[in-house]
Amino acid sequence: MKTLQVPNALLFEKAKTYLSQGKSITLKVRGRSMRIFIEGDRDLAVIEPPTPHLVTKGAIALAEVSPDHYVLHRITKINNNKVTLQGDGNVNIVEHC
Repeated sequence: MKTLQVPNALLFEKAKTYLSQGKSITLKVRGRSMRIFIEGDRDLAVIEPPTPHLVTKGAIALAEVSPDHYVLHRITKINNNKVTLQGDGNVNIVEHC
């Protein structure tokens, strides 16, 4: 299968558009931060538009943790409007959004 790599900024700008229209997207996962459950360059992630019942502790979320920096990590804590995420393979590293 032929693949096309595009800059993250362009990819996620288009992804935001589709998600805001209520559409889901499928992305090939990259990186190792979610090992052993999700493997980069092997697995696909189906991203659905966020809804309150999907954004829960233990769910896996695609989040912008800083400008143009996105992670696909597990939600470990929700406190008001602050969400804490951690990759399954990242023992001591967390992100917030």
